[in-house]
Amino acid sequence: MARNYHIILLPLILWILPLDRTFCQSAVEGIIDLRHYDFQEPILVGGEAEFYWERLEKDPGKLDSLPKEFVPFPSLWNDDGGFTAFGYATYRLRILLPAEPNDYGLIVEDMYCAFNLFANGTLVAGNGRVGTSAENYRPEWKSLKVDLPGRKDTLELVIQIANFDHSKGGNLEPLILGRADNIDRLRANQNAYDLLLTGCLVMGGLFFLGLYFFGRNEKAILFFSLFCISYAYRIIGAGHYVLHNLLEGYPWWLAIRIEYISLFASVYFFSRFLIKIYPYETSILFGRTVWYVCFICFAATVVLPVYYFSQIITPFFIFLLLAFFYTVWVYIRAWQKSRPGSLYAMLSMCVAVFIFSYNILDYFGLLIAEERISFWGYVGFFFSQSLLISHYFSYSMKMALKKAEMANEAKSDFLATISHEIRTPLNAIVGMAHLTLRNEPREDQIKNLESLTFSAENLTSLINDILDFNKIESGSLQLESLPVNLKEHAEKVVKGYEGQSQVKGVPIYLEIDPKIYDHLEADPIRISQVLNNLINNALKFTAKGRIDVQIRLLQDLSETQVIDVSVRDTGPGIHKDQMELIFERFTQASSTTTREFGGTGLGLSIVRGILQLYGSQINVKSTLGQGSVFSFEIKLKKAKNIRNQPLKDDKKIEERDLNILGGKEVLVVEDNIMNMMIAEQFLDRWGMNLTKATNGHEALEKVSAKTFDLILMDLHMPVMDGYEASIKIKEISPATPIIALTASSLSEQEKRIKAAGMTGHILKPFHPKDLRAKLTQVLSA
Repeated sequence: MARNYHIILLPLILWILPLDRTFCQSAVEGIIDLRHYDFQEPILVGGEAEFYWERLEKDPGKLDSLPKEFVPFPSLWNDDGGFTAFGYATYRLRILLPAEPNDYGLIVEDMYCAFNLFANGTLVAGNGRVGTSAENYRPEWKSLKVDLPGRKDTLELVIQIANFDHSKGGNLEPLILGRADNIDRLRANQNAYDLLLTGCLVMGGLFFLGLYFFGRNEKAILFFSLFCISYAYRIIGAGHYVLHNLLEGYPWWLAIRIEYISLFASVYFFSRFLIKIYPYETSILFGRTVWYVCFICFAATVVLPVYYFSQIITPFFIFLLLAFFYTVWVYIRAWQKSRPGSLYAMLSMCVAVFIFSYNILDYFGLLIAEERISFWGYVGFFFSQSLLISHYFSYSMKMALKKAEMANEAKSDFLATISHEIRTPLNAIVGMAHLTLRNEPREDQIKNLESLTFSAENLTSLINDILDFNKIESGSLQLESLPVNLKEHAEKVVKGYEGQSQVKGVPIYLEIDPKIYDHLEADPIRISQVLNNLINNALKFTAKGRIDVQIRLLQDLSETQVIDVSVRDTGPGIHKDQMELIFERFTQASSTTTREFGGTGLGLSIVRGILQLYGSQINVKSTLGQGSVFSFEIKLKKAKNIRNQPLKDDKKIEERDLNILGGKEVLVVEDNIMNMMIAEQFLDRWGMNLTKATNGHEALEKVSAKTFDLILMDLHMPVMDGYEASIKIKEISPATPIIALTASSLSEQEKRIKAAGMTGHILKPFHPKDLRAKLTQVLSA
């Protein structure tokens, strides 16, 4: 946290920037002597002014004949004994100016609630209409700049003020006198500060509002954005009343209500923001109190006449000051508990308490505010508060990401568990079906066993699809790079669909470009998966016609070849609005598709995910009623130094494998009785000598007593699991290969298998041919 303390220097840096300053000069018995003032800077005009209650005079000659009374200027009538808020009066000030010729200017702030300003008998400024009764008077609030051209040794100012609406009468701000060019610059600076700050608040509020709607809908961000927008009106619709000057004819009765309502709304929104961002440090009673106070003030402002609701502003400012001190206490507690962004909160509240207290003291006339202090104070507050919001949003996003990662991890664990629990009995079903088929069953039993095998393989395929999609989604799917003969691979895949093709009467034609290199480096399992999904998808949706699988050479480079693969069907076609939808997970073109054709909707998602790993993408062209074409281009390296070409004759392959496996000593570590029985029959058929163990502890005892050529190790067992057992077996017999028998296929399992020193793994349920091939590969190495 210490590295963030440099932010506290920001207000000091802003304070020393050059800004216009004004000096104050007081009148004595209505006269201000400025003959020796150089007017390098504007000057505040105030002091003792001549005062004529319930008189509206503009002629200085007539005022001379009236009895004089001196009152403080500026001041409120109802703060000076003997006067009321409702009424009218005239002020006079004489200003003695230097003898040098000069053009002067005045800045006149709003007065309660209408006024006329006369300079040397000429009307030079005014707000509303001054009158002697509520019927012939009209209130208006504006901050005005007045030009006083020509040199005058004496400037005689006469001000007429009338009020029949507000609970305050008279004036609260001094006049600002100076050279015309300085007054123009000061006025421009005042407007620029207000407009700039308003623009910043509005844009910041809209930014955070957009962040709320298009982000994570954090209520703290919503309330802060509403606070910025509502308080932006306070900057431009109060103080110098820039908005009133921009909008000619802006009704005063509406303007004053919105001015008050914006204050109540901004306080309420900030309190809600505070509760949302630090809920454990903020009292519920505080939130309710702010709500009730703001609602009562709002209702009074809407319903009551100006005279009544304008009286609530003084107690509301006192309440506001107490609320801000409570907010500081909340931020201190948050800082002590190291809540997110609490340092920025402390900084913003220190600035806020200062600036709002400063403005309240200015409102009560206890000091004269300088423009630069208010401006930079607001900038410092909203800037630091924005840092707090940004930090809070960033923290929320990190927490959301962490929760998502935990949820994804839980999902992966769930899939691993479900996979294991389904695959274990499924392994027994597949194994028993294959064993029974090898024991010369009756002809009527062959169909049943083949149906059983087909269903079990479909269920296995479904589990594999779900787990593969989980790998793709989590980014843990890794591609292997092995020599692949695309022609043989594609023929093998297409041959696997001969039975379904004949039943449906939809032939599958395969065309392979002879110029394609014999062996290309690819992942044979994933290439098969892509072809299987595309052909299966085409066959599923094609009721009549044909399916064409075409593999063409697009580019033949020195090290690589670019291959184009397409699968064309004569199915119902796909509507253009559903082209992208079919690639979404668990999604098909319509609900009727699932009912009529079945499927999980994962096949095309997996195809797209695998092709993206190859830097390719799946393309689809379709015509309703005529069919679809799915295609992709893939760039593969040419494989070199190919040795030990696989035998193509299945019978010769089996004879070779049996010669390698015969007589080998194998330890099978498996706690499931059915799986142990199936493994025993397969190994016995292949001429291998079997030793059994039901857990890792028993396996250690067997290895200590005897040497084995190979160990088949289940991973999830009681007493001692396969991981721990493998590590300890490697300490006793490091040269003995261990093959894991696992029902889980997540990458984390594969990493643990390698870390435990195992040679490889076989995924349950396994085909006998795959198990035999794995055993042959390991024992012949």
